[in-house]
Amino acid sequence: MKKYLLLLLVVLMYEGFGLLPESLTVLIPGYFRMKDIIFPVFVLLCCFKFASLTVVFRRNTQASLIVLSFCLLLVLGIVMARAHFGQSIFTGFLKLRDNFNIILVFILFLLIDNEKDLSFVVRGLSLIVCVVGVLSVIQYFIPNVHIFSGKDIEGIYSGTKLLRLGSYRLYFPAASLAVLLFCYTAGEIIIIDNPKFFYLKCTFLLFLFTLFFMQQTRARLLTLSVVSLIAIFMGKKVRYKIVATALVCLLVMIQLLFFSISGHGIISLKNSRIYKLTQTVFSVFDKKQEASIRDRFIQAEMYTSYFQKYPICGAGTLAFGSPLSKKYGLYNTSDLGYLKLLCEYGLVGMTWLVWLFIYVFRKSRVNLGDMNSLKDLPDIYMGIMYGTRFFYLYVLVSMLTLPHFSRGHTITYMGISIALLDITVHFLGQGCGSCNVPSRAK
Repeated sequence: MKKYLLLLLVVLMYEGFGLLPESLTVLIPGYFRMKDIIFPVFVLLCCFKFASLTVVFRRNTQASLIVLSFCLLLVLGIVMARAHFGQSIFTGFLKLRDNFNIILVFILFLLIDNEKDLSFVVRGLSLIVCVVGVLSVIQYFIPNVHIFSGKDIEGIYSGTKLLRLGSYRLYFPAASLAVLLFCYTAGEIIIIDNPKFFYLKCTFLLFLFTLFFMQQTRARLLTLSVVSLIAIFMGKKVRYKIVATALVCLLVMIQLLFFSISGHGIISLKNSRIYKLTQTVFSVFDKKQEASIRDRFIQAEMYTSYFQKYPICGAGTLAFGSPLSKKYGLYNTSDLGYLKLLCEYGLVGMTWLVWLFIYVFRKSRVNLGDMNSLKDLPDIYMGIMYGTRFFYLYVLVSMLTLPHFSRGHTITYMGISIALLDITVHFLGQGCGSCNVPSRAK
């Protein structure tokens, strides 16, 4: 029952991934939404499971401190916005409340007791992502079918929102979670000699990558492609390296031929969906062609100027669309991850981020050495350990142009990754009763 409650909680935090109407997701307009249910749940856990929480804190001390320090960092941003711009503390909390969803880490610590629970959660989330992905594809090809709700979907398919190079962008509200699951699954396939359900997992990866391509978030698509190649070459399977190299060469040759034919007027392909989708990827470095690239240069100047004014603790975070945010121009935009973090939280925020990266890569590296010497480990263990490294490598690179630490839904899956990494390490230390792995606990 606990496993199903956990999956339900994740779905609620994503507000049903856009499948529920606003009348259900916004319980008290302006104050309390469906995703805010995590806060009373966490308070109840603190009241009735306080002893268990203290055990969790002692067992997962560093991960717990990272989560709690991030919450303090959010409070710092609220205080700085009050001090520098006069934004009320209450407005600041309303603005950043989604980011406090990272406390999901503690709920995961409490509800996942064994390897079966761990596997159920990962596979259950994968199934949810698949369902949302299929519905997204249906919505993409049949815009008149009202599957999802929300301003974004209405803007895209009504034509009132700017379309990228004249083409619809796939509305895929589970994309952030899908990236994490993509990395976990890739970790299983690349590292394990004979992974279970190999072809099914390959199909899952191909399906997700197709969704990312149709979504046209170029930073995600390009970074994930590069990280996937790095992951393959980090593995020991020579055949995978050969196939990956051949596929890259083949795709580049096909793409050059594709554009050459269209450019010389042999066959007009410029109005096709495939041409437009691919063109969005190639236009990522074209500052003149697309406004979003120009906007990022403007944002970079703005973020840098505020960081120079408030280098230690940052300038704080303003509520999007508020009179204060309009007064101070593009201050509340969020396309550049590292510069946004420096601007809003200063060197204190960047120090926290470095701590997180060091923790993740060090913890996974230390335990991977032990895992390689053990046999009969569950696939999910290997997938999480290797996949977490791939995932944070993706975060490390894509934060150049994606605001991973400024959106609540992104913080949710970052919290999931931290929790599952620590839970896996703990299970390895205690031994796996279902896989003939001895305990490594001292």
